[in-house]
Amino acid sequence: MSEISTSDYSTLSGEDDTSDSQSEEVSLSTPKEQESNRLKEKVKYPLLNGYHGPQIINILKERHGISISIGTLNRRRKLWGLQQHQLPQGPSPGVQASIRSSHSKGLNLEEMQARLLKETQVDASIRTIQRYLKQLNLKQIVNDIHSGKVTKEK
Repeated sequence: MSEISTSDYSTLSGEDDTSDSQSEEVSLSTPKEQESNRLKEKVKYPLLNGYHGPQIINILKERHGISISIGTLNRRRKLWGLQQHQLPQGPSPGVQASIRSSHSKGLNLEEMQARLLKETQVDASIRTIQRYLKQLNLKQIVNDIHSGKVTKEK
């Protein structure tokens, strides 16, 4: 067998060698970006707690000594993707159940409205019930007799 030997010292350095100058981490963000990120965090929590623009401006000024205009706040909020609060995802489970049940029984919008109020104590407008039906992917069958669109079978 041949013996494999390695040297203890090499004058050539390879790609995987580390030197002291390369071991320091390089910050990719500029001081301006870091300041923007800090401001984003300071704006994020009041937004999630339901505060509005002028209230957030007061919080920033009083607690953090940051002065910002409402226009700048709104522009940065859009840039950061921060919303006032998360939008509702649809009707509550009780309302969904009532709407689905009413739909399966073939009730019209007024009957659905009355049933929803009776079952869940939710007083919803006709337009809201139409929106709930759309969100639940339910379609109403048009009453052809009331709309005057009657076809005769031969």
